[in-house]
This record gives sequence, C-alpha cells and structure tokens, in this order.
Amino acid sequence: MCKKCTLAAKNVISAYLSRLFDTKPTICGLNCPKGGISTNETEFFAPWRLVAAFADGSRLTFDGLTEEQAKEAMEAAEEEHGDIGYWNRVTDQNYEDGRYYKLIPEPPAVHIVDFTGYDGPLDENGFPVGLPDEIARYAQEQGAAPDAPQIILKRNAPPDPENPNEK
Repeated sequence: MCKKCTLAAKNVISAYLSRLFDTKPTICGLNCPKGGISTNETEFFAPWRLVAAFADGSRLTFDGLTEEQAKEAMEAAEEEHGDIGYWNRVTDQNYEDGRYYKLIPEPPAVHIVDFTGYDGPLDENGFPVGLPDEIARYAQEQGAAPDAPQIILKRNAPPDPENPNEK
C-alpha cells in the first residue's frame, strides 16, 4: 500500500480503535507479517479487505470497517496510481470474500423430517406434535444460540387437507 493510502487507513483505524478502547493505539502499518494491523502487542483485522491492481502496476490492499469504506479508499488511490485494472474481495487465511472470517455468521442448521411411515398427529404447522420443541432442545444441547437460524425441510409429507395438491 502506498504511503498516502496507508496514512489514510491508519487514521481511520486509529480513530476507530481510540473510540473502541478509549486509548490511542500505535499502528505500525497495514502490511504486518501476520497479515493484520499491529497495535502494540495485539493484531487488529479490519472487518473488510479489498485488493486492486492499478495502471501503474501496483497491487494494493484496502481495509475498512465497512465494504463501502474499503471501496472508497481503493477509489481514492486511483488519483495516485491510475485506473483500477481489476479489484476483488480478499480471500486468504483471514478473509473470506472480503470479510474477516470471525465476523461471518454461522450457516443455519438444517433438519430434514422424513414422514415415511408416520401416521401420527400433526400440529398446526404440519409437523409431528412436539417435534419443533424437540429440535429446539437438541440445538440447545449442541450449544446453538436460542435465536440461531434453522431450516426444517419436510420429506414425503402427507398432503394438507385444506390444500390437497400441495405438500
């Protein structure tokens, strides 16, 4: 990253960290050996990281607290480095499609309910009575948050008496 771009990114991140930790951090630069921004003894990874190749041949990364902020910093660098030939969201050991991996939410749990051979009572949502509660209890036992997203798929479900053509 060029000196001008690095300074702008340092100022934004320093202001953010100062508000977050109520201290004045020391930032050594954006291209630290481990890939993050060194603030004294700890490493800080920005929530978003983009990479761009410029007309002058430089290939630079741009960090931001939002994707838009990283993109604005990247576009501002065009003034010094020429037009952007291509840009992309970074994917490496710390980032997936531009987002810091620890900030990516877990995918929802998927439960498949197979109705083959089941002829017992159904609740108002068309599931066997008590099954949604059992699924919720199982998820909690496995350490899932109570509000974690879940997907429940019905397989071989009996037809709905009110809409016999839909399952």
